[in-house]
Amino acid sequence: MAAPTTKCRVVIADDFHPVSAHRLLEIPPELADWLEQPSTGESSATQVYGSDTRVLELRGLEDDTAVLCTPEVTYEIRQVNVSNSLLIVGPRQDANAAVEVGMQLDDDGEDAGAVCLPTLEILGAIESHLEIEVCPPRPHRLREILQVTSYRGPDYESLVLQDVRPPTWEEIRERVQMSDTQLQRALRDAPAILIDGHYRLLEGNYLRSLLQLITAECTIQDIPLDRIPVTDCARYLADHDVSPDLLAQVLWAFAPDTHVTYEPRGVYTLDPRKYARFMALQLFEAEADRQWRRRDFLGAWRALVPECLPLEPGVLEDLALSFVNERDQLQYLRYFPTTNLPADPVHCFRILFQAKEKWAPTEMLPYVRHLSASPKKLDALILKYCRSSKVRGEVMYSSRVRTH
Repeated sequence: MAAPTTKCRVVIADDFHPVSAHRLLEIPPELADWLEQPSTGESSATQVYGSDTRVLELRGLEDDTAVLCTPEVTYEIRQVNVSNSLLIVGPRQDANAAVEVGMQLDDDGEDAGAVCLPTLEILGAIESHLEIEVCPPRPHRLREILQVTSYRGPDYESLVLQDVRPPTWEEIRERVQMSDTQLQRALRDAPAILIDGHYRLLEGNYLRSLLQLITAECTIQDIPLDRIPVTDCARYLADHDVSPDLLAQVLWAFAPDTHVTYEPRGVYTLDPRKYARFMALQLFEAEADRQWRRRDFLGAWRALVPECLPLEPGVLEDLALSFVNERDQLQYLRYFPTTNLPADPVHCFRILFQAKEKWAPTEMLPYVRHLSASPKKLDALILKYCRSSKVRGEVMYSSRVRTH
C-alpha cells in the first residue's frame, strides 16, 4: 500500500534570495546517534562544560581549514557542490498560511467540504552543502603555543615569565584543532604540566635531568620503577626543589596509557617505551643534523636508560630513518620526526621522497598515519602518490611524481 501523501501550496517568500544564507550540513549516522542520545554525565565534556553536554564546535584560527569537534572526535569539513539546486522551505507565518483550494470528497464520493492546504514558502536556494569526515587531530600548533613559556625549574621562573603569561586550557583549545579528549592526551604526551591554572611544556634538558634524578633516587631507595609511590618519592626529592605536584604530573606523563586517571598521591609505573623514546629524542635533537652510526647511537641511548628498562628499536620508527652508508656499508640513523611533516598529502609525500627514494610499506606507514583517520582513505592516498615495485623480492614504494 502506498504511503499517504500530504499536499501543500508552495510560494516564493517575499525576502527570497537566490544565494541563501542557509548552510546544509550532512553528518554521519554515528554523530547523529550521539546528538540524539540522552546525557549520561560520563563523557569528557563533563570536565569542560560541567555536564555531559551534546556540543559541536568549530575550531581553528581564521586562516585554518575548519574542523568540527565533539568532546571526543575531530571531523574535517568539506564543501560539496551539487548539480541541482536545493530549495529551503518553511511554513508561511501570516494570514495566508492556509488557503481553501476546492472541495474534498469522502469515501462515498459525497462533498466533504473545502480543502484547506497549508502554505510553504521558498526561503532560499543552495547549490552546495557541507559534509564531514573523521580526521586525525592537528597538534602542530600546540608545541608552538607552549614552547614560549617552557618550564625549566623554579630558578628560571622570574626570567621565563617576565613578559609573557602561559596559556590556559580555554586559550589552547580555541587555537588547536582537536577534540577535548585528544587535546588532553596531547598535553600529557607533550608533556605539559599544570601550574596555577596554566599549562607549561617541560623543557627537554630539565625533564631529562628530572627523570634521571627520579630513577637514580628510586635505585638508591630500592623502589621498583613499576611501583613508584608519589608521597615517598617526593620526600626523597624534597632537597632538589621537586614538589609532589610536579613529581606526580611527570610520573603520570610517563606512565602507560592504560593509567588513565591522574592521581596526585598515587602509585605509578614508569613505561619503558615512553622513557626510552624520550631519551632517544633528546639525543637526536641535541645534534639534529648528525648522521649517527647505528652502533654508536645504541650505545649512547643505552647510557641514558636504566639497565632495568629494555630498549625497543620500534620506538624509533617515526623519529629516525635507517640507511646504509655507501662509503663504509654500515647502518646509520638520521633524525627525521613525523611531527615535522605537513598534514597536506601532496607536500607530505614530496618531503618523504626527497628524504628517501624508496620506502618499505612498514617503514612509510608511521610517517603517513597523520594524513587520515580512515585506513581505506590512507590506502587510497598511498596508491595515488606512490608507485609500488619489487626490489629483491620485497615491495617498495617510490614517487609517482617528480619531487625535485
